[in-house]
Amino acid sequence: GYSFARGILEKHGWKEGQGLGKDEDGIVAPIRPSLKFDTSGLGHRIDLTSDWWCKAFNNAAKSIEVQVSEDCVKVKKNKKELKKEKKTPAVGTYNAFVKAGTQTSSGTFEPEHIGETQSDHDEDGTTLVPKLSDDELFKACGGLTAHRAARHGLKMSGKLRRLQEQDKGMLQQCDNSNGAVTGVGQLEVHNEE
Repeated sequence: GYSFARGILEKHGWKEGQGLGKDEDGIVAPIRPSLKFDTSGLGHRIDLTSDWWCKAFNNAAKSIEVQVSEDCVKVKKNKKELKKEKKTPAVGTYNAFVKAGTQTSSGTFEPEHIGETQSDHDEDGTTLVPKLSDDELFKACGGLTAHRAARHGLKMSGKLRRLQEQDKGMLQQCDNSNGAVTGVGQLEVHNEE
């Protein structure tokens, strides 16, 4: 293959080291096929397999401490982690951007900037978050649930209806057996000391 093509080019006046084309400014070396010997698929890049998001989540989780009591939940940030964040500002592409609002079809929606007051924090920097019931949380989220299909309008009404029927059946079974049900809907917590 290579010697045959070289012979034809030399027959037409080409010399070693010249480029191809009218002005001799084309490629000098022949195109050779490159073989792929690694086992990763086409389009594989190392940044697609790196777990940077896992490391970022773990670093963020290290800096937060949650304390649960009967009437509220305390969320506290560790001072050491905050100092590290302040010392090393992030250098990146999007640092110059400031989020001023969200563009919607009806115009720009600018969120209210809620200033944190002294009553939102304890003296040790702990943020107080009120404990919400499931119904209050459901109302606060505007009726949205956490399952992914809900954002596309799938309400899973059939599944919820079947679960309600199952709950009713279990309650009737409890009533029939004079309330002696073991392990149904009960959570047992054992403290190991």
